[in-house]
Amino acid sequence: MKNYVKVQDLLGQYLYQHKSLTLPGIGTFELNPSINVQEIKDQAWPPDTITFQHNQVHIFDEQLLQYLVEHSGKMKPLAHSDLESYLNNGMQLLNIGKPFTIKGIGSIVKTGHSSFSFQQGLPNSEPPQTEYVLKDRTRQKTEIQEQDFSYNAPTTSKKLIVILGSVLALCLIVWVVYLLLPGKNSATDTDPALDTTNLTPVVQTDTILETTPDTTILQPVATQQFKLVLENGTKEKMTARVAKLNTLNHKVVLETTDSIQYAVVLYIPRPLSDTTAVKDSLSRIFGPKIQVLSN
Repeated sequence: MKNYVKVQDLLGQYLYQHKSLTLPGIGTFELNPSINVQEIKDQAWPPDTITFQHNQVHIFDEQLLQYLVEHSGKMKPLAHSDLESYLNNGMQLLNIGKPFTIKGIGSIVKTGHSSFSFQQGLPNSEPPQTEYVLKDRTRQKTEIQEQDFSYNAPTTSKKLIVILGSVLALCLIVWVVYLLLPGKNSATDTDPALDTTNLTPVVQTDTILETTPDTTILQPVATQQFKLVLENGTKEKMTARVAKLNTLNHKVVLETTDSIQYAVVLYIPRPLSDTTAVKDSLSRIFGPKIQVLSN
């Protein structure tokens, strides 16, 4: 339990101490500085002890709010809200032709569209009574949150969403980088139709016959292979093409017939009868311009 004082019960005490009270939307009350409230007590006010002037000020006096906070036991946002609600209710009374009475000060009556009349009331020299309020958990939680307006700790669900979003973004970046790596999207260099990794190039030599101890004559090496001309072009271009294909495990060599034209050649260690099937398979890898030449 905690003790509170209604803010409207403190308005008279504030006027007695500060001799002036301004209420937004209502006006300003002035107390004659020659009047000693403590001496009057329950007696009636002398004439013109309190004067009133209507004005359209809509700004709350910071000194008044600080006084309400110190003497009501309420936090500043709550005291501000209570005073604003009290004044709004008073304006509603005035708008329907009923008097708005402020304890210890007097009553205000609306006499025209924008004119008010004031009648001072009886002094109230007794301190405002304290009321005891049993705070529930919701009100207590609200007051705790009002104490610190500088930082709101993120909830666990928000943290989880941020972590999941970061992980998904990282996975997306890794996937894009993987797709952009050289050779990942080249369909012409990775066609599995024909595996040329084990096709060892056979360099042509002048020796085509070999003799065994039993004098059996072997077949010429050239009859067991044929070569494919993959590309033709300048020496620089074909040299670079050979180097690239060899890095992809395609066993190709560079040959030339003159000092201008160079060719990328792939030797196939298969019988000449297989040339059609081999050419069709390799055409999907190296293009349709492959030329088949017997060795």
